[in-house]
Amino acid sequence: MNKKIVIPGIVGVLVIGGGILLSKEHMQSAAMQTAVVESSPITVPLQAVSKGGVGQTGKAVLTEKQGKSTVAVAITGGAKLANQQPVNLHSGACDAHGPRAYTLHDIVNGHSVTTIDATFAKLKSQYPLYIDAHKSDTQRTIDTMCGNLP
Repeated sequence: MNKKIVIPGIVGVLVIGGGILLSKEHMQSAAMQTAVVESSPITVPLQAVSKGGVGQTGKAVLTEKQGKSTVAVAITGGAKLANQQPVNLHSGACDAHGPRAYTLHDIVNGHSVTTIDATFAKLKSQYPLYIDAHKSDTQRTIDTMCGNLP
């Protein structure tokens, strides 16, 4: 067999094969880094609203996965009301109310979990945003707790 053809052929296969392996490792590494970035949570403390509120406090934790954000709200202090409590993500701030940006699932038994079709980057492009909970569906003008997204 002709060594002039075989050796360059083997070298070519090794170079191409090595390049594919390196490329695959790089892609896996980049995917892992993206997953870490996407899963870094945003925690929003929810403070009691003094005007008409019921002394509730809580927290909202936002996580991002596969291009969507999950908003988990939990009441951590004050009265857990027997009724469902509407909770929303609004444009503006707790002290300067704005329109509803995203409707979240009602708080039931102290908890609400909603997945919204928005990445963290999309949410940040809409800042300022805040989360507030209302006393009941028929008493939406009475906020019970509120927190500004950082």
